[in-house]
Amino acid sequence: MGKFSFPIAGALLLLSIVGVQGFSMDVSYDAVHTQGTVAQVYAYSSENAAFSVESEYTNAQVTQYGDHALIKLLAPDCLVGTETIRIKASNGTNTQTKTLQLTHEPRKNCEKYIHVQPLDAALERPQSLYFSHEFDATHYAMQVDAGESCTPVTVGQTFAKRIRIHNTGAAVTVDLHAVEDETATRTVLEDGTTTLQQNELAATVAYIQALSAGTHYVTIQVLRQGIVLGQAQACIQAQHDDAAVLRVPERASVRQCELSALPVQVRNTGTRVQTFQITGDALSPASATLAPGEERTLNLVLDPSSLRLNENVVAVNAKSQFSEGTAWVIADVSSCQSTIVTQITETSTDGLAWTVLVQNNQDTPIRNVTVQVSNLPEGWTYVSTTVTAPPHGQAEIKVTVTRTTADAANPVLTVLVDGQPVATHNAPAIGQSGIATGLFTGSLADGLILAAIVLLVLAAFMFFRAEGGFRDAESHSEATAAGK
Repeated sequence: MGKFSFPIAGALLLLSIVGVQGFSMDVSYDAVHTQGTVAQVYAYSSENAAFSVESEYTNAQVTQYGDHALIKLLAPDCLVGTETIRIKASNGTNTQTKTLQLTHEPRKNCEKYIHVQPLDAALERPQSLYFSHEFDATHYAMQVDAGESCTPVTVGQTFAKRIRIHNTGAAVTVDLHAVEDETATRTVLEDGTTTLQQNELAATVAYIQALSAGTHYVTIQVLRQGIVLGQAQACIQAQHDDAAVLRVPERASVRQCELSALPVQVRNTGTRVQTFQITGDALSPASATLAPGEERTLNLVLDPSSLRLNENVVAVNAKSQFSEGTAWVIADVSSCQSTIVTQITETSTDGLAWTVLVQNNQDTPIRNVTVQVSNLPEGWTYVSTTVTAPPHGQAEIKVTVTRTTADAANPVLTVLVDGQPVATHNAPAIGQSGIATGLFTGSLADGLILAAIVLLVLAAFMFFRAEGGFRDAESHSEATAAGK
């Protein structure tokens, strides 16, 4: 007996087959077996034709549904063998005929059996047959369909698999059971029991959870009193979801001369154990083995000595045997260079040269120390020496400005270490004449005192010379008078 298809689906399929020019018809099976004493088929036509059945031994009940009909074939109790059934469809003008082979196998013991005779046999056929209307079929059979495709799922995921059940036997209450490898899948059936009438279709759902990767089969069984009436296999293709979450702080403030701890958070959001290797620029490597769903915070050592001052974008990488990810943190690096400007001395009378004295309070030398001059008129230039300040010692930086205009200026001196600013001071103002208007050191003050002394000496000299002239004049006058 062929498989019984879902009626509407079967109708659509056969209609697509017979949809040709002209009147045509078809049936759902070429051969069927009786269940007890009953069998049924579907007939279809390209038009709303009337269906009829011709048989030698079997009665037929035809229920018309437009262009198709359900035909129930009723056999005698003790009929044995295969007979040819002719199903006809007529549209009033034309008649189409299809034949099917109906096999009878009684499900009860009979004292006397009726054997189907071939059509060409010379034996006399019985003129009357007894049809039982109270016969209780005892044949139980189920067709179970779980689909032919293997459904892709993720390990740990629960998938709802639709199971179709067709009762091809007598009315019965059955149990539903799942047979599986419990290390690979875990299945829960929506229905534990169900009752189906003869030829009834039903559906249930099997909730299948994948516990491991691979192709797994779950057998869905329909049982009556422990006897399997029908079964089907549901297939799933399970794969691991290898994922992780990596988190780092948005910013981290560190000193260039000091090691710092950078918290790195790793979470295994995958479906299996992963061992992560965490690496990054200026970071000490670390590792962590995490179970699915596990999270851990690792304090990695950040060595900023290889980073530049101010902002640095540091990449943090987490890589396992199954996944890989990257996060970024901005490291704000401040200088550890302890430099103090102790004195700014003008070294030229026009105020265009200075000596900047810096003090190093560290235990290590500070290299590449220089001065940057800003706030100068356009076109002016400057040069600065670059020095190394010894540990707990001082160093002098020579700065010279070249002016190209007569403008006044208020220079700003910035001390740089490796190109990064560490201190800023205002230099003496430069007047339009080129003479500084503000003096920072005692050297120029000493010059002013010396100039004042010189001026006093010159004034005294002129005073005494003037008094001597008067006396000479008086003597000359007296001599002249005496001569007269």
